Amino acid sequence: MKCLRRERGCAAMTPPPLPLTLAACLAFAASMLFAPPLRAQHTPRFHLVDARTGGAAQPAIPDEATFVLTTAQLVAVSGRLPPAESRVVVPTMRAAYARLLRDEGAVPSPWTAEPPGPMLVIEPPRAAPSSVGIVFLHGAGGSFAVQCSWLARAGARLNARTVCPSAGREARWTAAADRAELDRAIAYLRAHGATHIYVAGLSNGAVGLSRLAQRLARTIDGFMLISGAAAGTRPTRRPTLVIQSRDDHMTPPRLARAYVRGAGRHVRYVELDGTHFVFAERTDALCTAIADWLDAQQR
Repeated sequence: MKCLRRERGCAAMTPPPLPLTLAACLAFAASMLFAPPLRAQHTPRFHLVDARTGGAAQPAIPDEATFVLTTAQLVAVSGRLPPAESRVVVPTMRAAYARLLRDEGAVPSPWTAEPPGPMLVIEPPRAAPSSVGIVFLHGAGGSFAVQCSWLARAGARLNARTVCPSAGREARWTAAADRAELDRAIAYLRAHGATHIYVAGLSNGAVGLSRLAQRLARTIDGFMLISGAAAGTRPTRRPTLVIQSRDDHMTPPRLARAYVRGAGRHVRYVELDGTHFVFAERTDALCTAIADWLDAQQR
């Protein structure tokens, strides 16, 4: 190009020939006509939702990993955990958070001291979610993104959306307020297209789920109990997966074994080596067991 006039740095340039300008315009118009449509707004894979309004929520703690690992170190030396669990809780959770950071980057935490807290929603890995939705009930201590991510990983094979409601530190899922959080999570999945919903519980979440299953059985497609079951409860007629560790000193395997004893073929029992923190110790094995079971329910 040539300068129109000699000014500082020769900023004004002569326009290109008309044929080139016209060709550029046509190319731009064609790209707009035939380009794939853009999303109006990107939804992060991990995002917090206010269960009451459906709008976005903000995390109560900025760094879940630091919070959990600091707490785990204090609990491990306090004598509040059995010796087997005290030995593994810090290294297994440190490894779990390192893997979460590597796989997903920084994610928001749903932890809150008291309910009501935000729901953590984990979108499926592929663009269009399937008809399968998973609700995860956390254990004592509160709702944590790292635990929710384990269920999402298991549901990834089916491209399922995972929703994790929060019942606060106590995780009393049979209390009216906590049941309401569970109901909102189920309603959220249905409103977003899920027609096959499975509810999973871990530790206190599994104990609460074993008590709530009869009430939920009419509307839920199946249940997953991990490291916990309440004494005196029995499976429903819905498909149920029970996963228990052999060296669990907090929710002993005898409770899970009693829960499934005499149950029909619709109940699958998996027992693994590990402590109460078996989901952190044997994440891949548990995710595979859950994914295989979910797969089988779709046939």
